[in-house]
Amino acid sequence: MVGFAGPSAAANIALQYMHLSFMPAVGFGTAVCSVVGHAIGQKRPDLALRRARLGMMLNGLYMGLIGLLFLIARTPLMQLLSADPAVIRIGAGVLIWAAIFQVFDAAGITYMNALRGAGDTRWPAIVVALHCWVILGGGGYALAALWPGLGFHGPWMMCTLYIILLGLALWRRFVHGEWRRIDLFGDPATDRRPSVAPSPRPAAGE
Repeated sequence: MVGFAGPSAAANIALQYMHLSFMPAVGFGTAVCSVVGHAIGQKRPDLALRRARLGMMLNGLYMGLIGLLFLIARTPLMQLLSADPAVIRIGAGVLIWAAIFQVFDAAGITYMNALRGAGDTRWPAIVVALHCWVILGGGGYALAALWPGLGFHGPWMMCTLYIILLGLALWRRFVHGEWRRIDLFGDPATDRRPSVAPSPRPAAGE
């Protein structure tokens, strides 16, 4: 059993369980990135959309079941790794928040990778940075400073809000299809970049 105590130990244990959830989901997401990119290469945006939806179904189902496990068995899961009542109580509370955001985390992971496969990378990077700094960092700090009575619930509430809003934003971006206007390969007929003449080959003996 883990020999630590306090909120940090509880969060660390909860995070170990969360790895069981999002690491396989990252693998699904990588596969989605690959198949979406392949469909784009075939000039089949309809196929890319279907592949992303299938990836979301698989990721959402897996992470949704994990979230249900977190909700139902949160206390026994914590008791597997700690005998400290405070650690068990706090960790079980963290797992409730984790259970809430599991499906939205699946959406974020899936559609982030789908957008990468489609070549849409700048917009997601900006959105992730804004959500991270404003909601997760700023919001978490504000709740901890202004409402300390919330305890660990304050930062984890903002973490949950961050994941939910980010997942919805990435889902909306992909479904609305702005990536369809991105030309990953270019059209040689319309490529107006100036050509560079090859350097003349030196004559023999030079």
